[in-house]
Amino acid sequence: MDHGDKIGMRTKKTVVKMTALLTVLFWLVGCGAKEAVPQLADKTVEETEKEDGSGKEDVKKEIASAVKETPVDFSFWSSALREEVDYFTLTLAELSEPAGEYELRLYNQKGDVLQQVPCGKLTEPIEITFGDFGRYTGAPVRDMEIFSAGSPEGVYIGWDDLKLRFEEAIRIPRYEEVRYEKMLTVEDGEKYQVRKVYLLDGREFRRSLLNKDTGEIEIWDCLDGESLFKGIAKLDKEGNPTNKEYYDFLMWEGLYGRSDDYDPKVRMDMEFEDGKWHEVEYESREAFWAEYGVNDREPVYQICDLHHNPRLELYKTKSAEEFCGILYRNYYLNSDNERWASMYGFTIGTNGSIKEKWSDNTYSKMTVIGPDDEEGYEETIEYTQDGKPAHFRSYGLAEVNDGFGIVKDRLPLMEIDYIYRDDGTLFYRDYWHTTYLYMTNDSSLQSFYDEKGRVVYEDGYITSGDQEYFYLYAEGRDVPVCKLDVYYSCHGGVSVSPTWYY
Repeated sequence: MDHGDKIGMRTKKTVVKMTALLTVLFWLVGCGAKEAVPQLADKTVEETEKEDGSGKEDVKKEIASAVKETPVDFSFWSSALREEVDYFTLTLAELSEPAGEYELRLYNQKGDVLQQVPCGKLTEPIEITFGDFGRYTGAPVRDMEIFSAGSPEGVYIGWDDLKLRFEEAIRIPRYEEVRYEKMLTVEDGEKYQVRKVYLLDGREFRRSLLNKDTGEIEIWDCLDGESLFKGIAKLDKEGNPTNKEYYDFLMWEGLYGRSDDYDPKVRMDMEFEDGKWHEVEYESREAFWAEYGVNDREPVYQICDLHHNPRLELYKTKSAEEFCGILYRNYYLNSDNERWASMYGFTIGTNGSIKEKWSDNTYSKMTVIGPDDEEGYEETIEYTQDGKPAHFRSYGLAEVNDGFGIVKDRLPLMEIDYIYRDDGTLFYRDYWHTTYLYMTNDSSLQSFYDEKGRVVYEDGYITSGDQEYFYLYAEGRDVPVCKLDVYYSCHGGVSVSPTWYY
């Protein structure tokens, strides 16, 4: 995540209030429920266009009579034009038939209806909100939500800034908070608090159950039906966890992809032969193991993600001088909610001829860019209650082009967030530095730490593909034996480079 474009994490702010009630069948009750979100219309506007052959400037269907139309002040945006557009107007129309039904109407400058988006039944007063689902602070508004006042459900309507049309309305619950395209609901009882995170497609993503008397808390991943955490949380006077950042991370992060295109192959790095690059792959893990003589299927090293899925497995081979490994790059759920992963294979020697002295940069990263680097340097550090760094920010003056010329501006140089477990051990570090002034390699770097506070996995930014770092530890050691630098080229293939430590 680029901290220069921090994700907006906002609660709802009412912009427009009018009159109407939303009758909805949507509400996912059980963790992992798969009930489809009800459709709001039999056909989309795009489907209507294709069937009648009409262009986008034509009326798509007979316009139902309306009791009234209320203007909606939506800031239209076009990625194609790279600017806001001013040749549309938008209204929310209360239909005479069926009674109580509403629809959005998009008009051109001539007053022609370009699009009608059914919104279902509404009752007054109606709340319309804009931009809560925006990924980045300050980015153009590309969505709206419509709720009947007091109703537990509403509709989300996205704006397609390439097609210059709205998407179909989607049923959503009334939420407390939005991050990316996920929504949090909170049910507060006298003794228990239930928090649920939903995806825009209606699936329940995460759920937590907190006993506000004892601090007992459990967090489930509702997509794969697994418990991610179970323990005792420290609570404040209101009965909420004091370590909010840690439990928020467990509630919001780590979404599976969706795909039924299961691929059992293990891909290796590409080989250059006869003037061409060739893919090297094995039909399955078993075929890969057989190639390298892996008889004992228990890995020598294994690193797993928050879902307990393996991300790296390293095996002994038939050669005493070589390891072979499998990288599980991306995990997916198919339509039956079965997990599978894209897999990449590699080999490395069992020991490196060149070794480096281990240097732990967990906190020294804060000194990489210092007061001598930039004019007007400033920094702020926030600490946890036990004196550990929690949030680091630094700023400096730099010459930038503001579109009208070169000016000197105050820029964020570096930002680091640290998240700790309740026992004080470091769990996660999120690092960022500006690419206006410094190299892009690892300009963003997410680091994960085990229960002993040792770094085990990092995901870093690189312009030409993706890169990861895996740290391997011997039993009882706090210094890693080896770091594996993994590079996934955007052209295909993977390369793994070991760094050995003493």
